[in-house]
Amino acid sequence: MSELKKIQLPQVVYEYLEELVKEGIFSSVEEAINTAIAHMISHASRYGYDSVKKKANKLIEDYTRSVEANKATLERYKEAGVKRYKWLSTDDEATCDKCRELHEKSFKIGDKNAPLPPLHLMCRCTIIPDMDK
Repeated sequence: MSELKKIQLPQVVYEYLEELVKEGIFSSVEEAINTAIAHMISHASRYGYDSVKKKANKLIEDYTRSVEANKATLERYKEAGVKRYKWLSTDDEATCDKCRELHEKSFKIGDKNAPLPPLHLMCRCTIIPDMDK
């Protein structure tokens, strides 16, 4: 893992990759990074390196902002006395199975095992206070 830190990805991206490993999507953080790099290289040959580099940086920045925004949202909910949040997924053909399964499910704020969007890059899910429970 120490050699991978030379890539200079934000810590939140490493945490996300570690979660993907825990979920069994990848066998290691290295595999996840290598898969992403291979994907970017295949696109670089088609669209040009600079274009792919800009897109990759934007994806990482967007993902990092989403993670931090949702953490801050949960903190505001907690301060307002909200006990639970509800997961909302976009319902269309681009929505992944994991996000679709979580749609409208309720989770306790503070539960370290509760999922929080984004589950993946380009995730369009969000959370809202669950006032029903």
